[in-house]
Amino acid sequence: MMWYESIYYSDNIKEKEKNKIIKKINKNKYPKDIYCLCLTNKVNFQLEILETKELKKEKEKMDLKIIGIAKGKEEAFELTKIIVQEIYEKTRKVIFKEYFKFGEHNEKVC
Repeated sequence: MMWYESIYYSDNIKEKEKNKIIKKINKNKYPKDIYCLCLTNKVNFQLEILETKELKKEKEKMDLKIIGIAKGKEEAFELTKIIVQEIYEKTRKVIFKEYFKFGEHNEKVC
């Protein structure tokens, strides 16, 4: 599992709390009502929003690349919207895998 170095997080998560959430997930503890925005290799999808209990299952199946965390499903959707707008404003297209280039010194491998 890899975390984007400049991970996005919802407004209802403070900096300290963000770090605690990441540490918990890295220790295989999955806080309730926390959603992770993950790049996906699934056909026809670029991004998946996984609640931490789903993350636990998917972690074993695929190489997860987490670009954002949110507290609550609505906040996860709002954070996704913000990220899409930012990508589009900077690149005039929305291709997550081109924008988030893991493996080029911008991630933390956990």
